[in-house]
Amino acid sequence: IAEHLGELAPDHAADFTANAEAFTGEIAGLEDSLDQIKAKDAGAKVFVTEPVPVYLIDAAGLDNATPTEFSESVEEGQDVPPATLLESLQLLDSGQVRVMIVNPQTGGAETTQVVDEEKSKNIPAIEFTETLPEGQTYISWMQSNITALSNALAA
Repeated sequence: IAEHLGELAPDHAADFTANAEAFTGEIAGLEDSLDQIKAKDAGAKVFVTEPVPVYLIDAAGLDNATPTEFSESVEEGQDVPPATLLESLQLLDSGQVRVMIVNPQTGGAETTQVVDEEKSKNIPAIEFTETLPEGQTYISWMQSNITALSNALAA
């Protein structure tokens, strides 16, 4: 991208290249943080209220234990089927889930139920939004999510 932009605006080619190199370095820092989680907690089960953080979970080597139909229903703004809700509550009750990741921008009665269950079982929880919070860059936002996940796993 930097090369193409440099062709379009040659006077700024060096800026584009420098910014791309800096961004690549920052991404490498995120990957290093994810590798630290993977080295310590690979395979740990995580429950997500909807699928936004799934790529992050995968990159950290964690296991998304959430019933697919649960997170898809929440993402689509539909009711979670009763059998899927029961399966989700039983999973949280089983003691297998190490962390819950909640998107505060989505939810409903079923999300409230699983969050209440998470709290009653003292499962660490973090929030992960689907939009960039005001005042943050992509890198700072992702690093704060990775740090929160690491801290929750350590709790």
